Amino acid sequence: MRFSEIIGNDLLKEQLVRMVRAGRLGHAILFNEENGGGAFAFAMALAQYLNCQDQGEADSCGVCPSCHKYQKLIHPDLHFVFPVSASSLLSESEKKGPISDYFLTRFRELALADPYFTEQMLYDAIGVENKSGLISVNEAKRIFEKLSLRAAEGSWKTMIIYLPEKMNLDAANKLLKLLEEPPTGTLFLLISHNPERLLQTIRSRCQAISLQPLTREQRRRVGSAG
Repeated sequence: MRFSEIIGNDLLKEQLVRMVRAGRLGHAILFNEENGGGAFAFAMALAQYLNCQDQGEADSCGVCPSCHKYQKLIHPDLHFVFPVSASSLLSESEKKGPISDYFLTRFRELALADPYFTEQMLYDAIGVENKSGLISVNEAKRIFEKLSLRAAEGSWKTMIIYLPEKMNLDAANKLLKLLEEPPTGTLFLLISHNPERLLQTIRSRCQAISLQPLTREQRRRVGSAG
């Protein structure tokens, strides 16, 4: 995802690029969006820009090996966490402790098809249509494991957490420890619909950015692009 591909919030594109080029990007950003408001697209464009091998003044190049992997959501230094629940798609053993990794193929398919996806679209895609997802302590342990490793290819490891307000208390406390002492070269990008439901201590360690709601015309363009 390149910034030029994102519909709406043009000033935010410029702001994020300036932060990167001035070296003022913190280790954690909390995006606040309306459901389906495009924060995932911004998170992906930022992550791709950071590790682009031919970074331009306003956008990633879109053609280097790193960009190609980000555009397919398969870069080894890009990680995703999102609320999940037991699903018929899982084995019996997986149902006992579902985590995002079990659903990554379907998540990638959804996000590539529509980076403006909604929470319900996510649940439909991973087979938990009639339930509310959760980010459990098992997920938080996996975050620790992934971020304890060195970056495989890029200079930045990026952890995108969709709906961090869905974390239970144990998971939230583990995430807080990571935000307090972030691993070197790690960027946390949190996408929230209800940031007030997050622990205040987590919010205080993130740079808060609110996306402007898309206009009716922008929504129409999003729909036609999908």
